Amino acid sequence: MKTKEELEVSYTKLLILMQTQLELMDDFKGTKLYSKDIKFYMKKLEEAMEKYVETPINQRIDTNPENEESFTALQQGVRAIIDSTLEDIYVASGRTE
Repeated sequence: MKTKEELEVSYTKLLILMQTQLELMDDFKGTKLYSKDIKFYMKKLEEAMEKYVETPINQRIDTNPENEESFTALQQGVRAIIDSTLEDIYVASGRTE
């Protein structure tokens, strides 16, 4: 079983991935891939994820001002992932082939 600290790290990683997914989902708005059905389900998922993501982050920031700096750094990490090319991601994996 994971310790509380390990679970907090996993939780934070999950929040980062969820935020990245939400931002990438925005790229599909207005395209043919964003059909009525997909739009409905993506919107519902987005609403559920935003509710899940925003509440814990806001609570952590409100309770400790240093968390705001950490949050800003993590947001920059999300932006770095979103702005990365597939080549950047491949190279970051350590593969050289």
